[in-house]
Amino acid sequence: MKKSLFLIAVVLCSCLNAFSQATSLTIDCQTPGWLASYINPTVAQNIRSLTVTGVINSTDLATIGNLVKNYQLNERLNLENVDIEGNKLSGDMFGVADCLLQYLSLPMSVTKLENCVNWVKLDTLVCGSELFPVFRQSGYLPKIDAKHLIIREGVVYYDYSVEASPIEEIVFPNSLKYISGLSGSNLSKINIPPLVEHLGSIIGTKLNLNGDTLYIPNTVKCLYDNWGTGGYRNGDLGWSNRDENGKIKCVYLPESLDTLWVIQLHYGAKVDIHIKAKTPPRIENGYFNSNTIVYVPVGYKDVYKNTGANTQYGAGQWGGATIMEEVYAEQIEINAPELLYVGDSQKLKVEFTPYNVSFKDVTWDVSDSEILSLTQDGTCSALSYGTVQVTAINADRSCSDTKTIKVYDHTTGVNISKNALKLTVGEKATLIANTLPIGTSDEMITWSTNDELVATVDDKGKIRGIGRGTCTINATSVDGGYTATCEVTVTQPVEALALEKHSLTLKIGETERLYAQIAPLLAGNKTVNWSSADEEVASVDSMGTVKALAAGETWIMAVSDDNPEAKDSCQIVVPDTPAPAPNGDCATPTIMFSGNKMTFECETPDAEFTSYLTTSEEFSGGEVVIENKDITFTLTVYAIAPGYDRSKPATMKFTVKKSDVNGDGHIDVADIATIISEMAARAREQKEIDE
Repeated sequence: MKKSLFLIAVVLCSCLNAFSQATSLTIDCQTPGWLASYINPTVAQNIRSLTVTGVINSTDLATIGNLVKNYQLNERLNLENVDIEGNKLSGDMFGVADCLLQYLSLPMSVTKLENCVNWVKLDTLVCGSELFPVFRQSGYLPKIDAKHLIIREGVVYYDYSVEASPIEEIVFPNSLKYISGLSGSNLSKINIPPLVEHLGSIIGTKLNLNGDTLYIPNTVKCLYDNWGTGGYRNGDLGWSNRDENGKIKCVYLPESLDTLWVIQLHYGAKVDIHIKAKTPPRIENGYFNSNTIVYVPVGYKDVYKNTGANTQYGAGQWGGATIMEEVYAEQIEINAPELLYVGDSQKLKVEFTPYNVSFKDVTWDVSDSEILSLTQDGTCSALSYGTVQVTAINADRSCSDTKTIKVYDHTTGVNISKNALKLTVGEKATLIANTLPIGTSDEMITWSTNDELVATVDDKGKIRGIGRGTCTINATSVDGGYTATCEVTVTQPVEALALEKHSLTLKIGETERLYAQIAPLLAGNKTVNWSSADEEVASVDSMGTVKALAAGETWIMAVSDDNPEAKDSCQIVVPDTPAPAPNGDCATPTIMFSGNKMTFECETPDAEFTSYLTTSEEFSGGEVVIENKDITFTLTVYAIAPGYDRSKPATMKFTVKKSDVNGDGHIDVADIATIISEMAARAREQKEIDE
């Protein structure tokens, strides 16, 4: 419990300390004269910025003055939303003088200043909407000791002229339509409001030092000569001589202009004027002399030359100038590369429409000069990696064009995601290639293959297998021609396997070869794996030859070695049929010898039997008798013809009628012996050959 209370106390102390150390304070004072009651001494010691709302009086203003003079209120004083008794504000109400304050926002409700800003030196002053009556009371122009003057929205009229004013910048609201005049020897920056219709003279300011060309907004209808000589004809601020630095040499007038006050321009100012208006604006209080060149639309030279006869000066007001016709630009287009490499330099060009524009000068600008430097003749130099916007504006600012230029580091090499790749025909894959250095080089790669019959590649690195083989895919950088490669091997897989037969009946001992068809024909691995579901019924070898071994049924299976899904099978039926005994009643047998085999051919039945000798020398298993001079003998034979079981020997009775085999003139046992001897001899010869 004690620990919890201690933590709470620490938190409360921290909060109080943080409040006491606050540097900004906002007070809503609803009772005039009570402002001081809201500010305790601890807060007053640290406050640097103060915002007050509600209603205040002179007592509250004195409290504010005390905070400025004796404490640290020196940053921001915002009185924008307060009402002051008497609806006025004067410097003596604060009770201080010669103080410094960075920012002061005057009340919007105040219409009379009465030197209220003489008590403080400001960096920024924000004023309300009643500027004209405030700054031109009975012909008195109060001095505003501030560098920056901000005018709130709602102002439609501005007129303030104090030549010795320290004001350097005036920020006008967009709603401002009337600027009677500008003065102040330190004024060097203003914003021209987009709705301004009346623009007074800016003689005596530093605005002329911003450039030698003055562009009058298109909304302006009445214009005082912002380039006239006035009392500064020979001074540093004068604009009368185009040969002096910082002087206005060229003015572009809007088509909407209907009144122009030239005042003293006829005293000798040298200015070029460009105007697109086909109806010459009315001139008040003066005329142009021949030192002024006026450029007008083609075909309107005589209109300007004869406009505005002036009895006071005895010449046409426009006609006194040198009138020239001008072809204005309707469109411009920058001819610039989309990319540059660090170290590259190139001069940009602009194409004009129409082509015969009178003035083809442009003003160049670049969004980031640390990436790309750009001179006013259009020469750009790539400095570092990045993207910039280059803008060209034509002479009268009626046309502009902007191009984006990317600056890259030069490519130093290429890397590729894979150096080897295996595909099947029809299979797709994507390679990724990067230019080096990664992130700042252009990533521009061209793709190619050295054999489109094997694999193709598109401009995104997408590869497709076309046919069996091996090829090389190249990724080459556009900048520098560096290349990285990937070896692609394409195979054709087996898609299907089919047997020519799906059922087969074999007798015991019979053989037959099965054939498998592989699809497609260009498949790479055509090896077939054969197997028998029951090898006791039938066997199969690696070539697909099936041999019936015993009665029964089984399945012979053929499976692609390349694709186990490609397979087929054949049903094998082996009937339970024993080998029939050979028919021994051969009336005229033919005896033939072939190696160790003796073949007997009989007229009936249509079968072929072979007798194998059990030894190489002697005949066994047969009986020889002599009957009526004919030789009859019986042999044990083994069937090799289809349908007979070799494991079951059969006996066959042969009769050799009147066959004098040995040619001794007698048919007897000697003839049989000769047969046996011949069979033995053939057996030995075959054995030697086999060995």
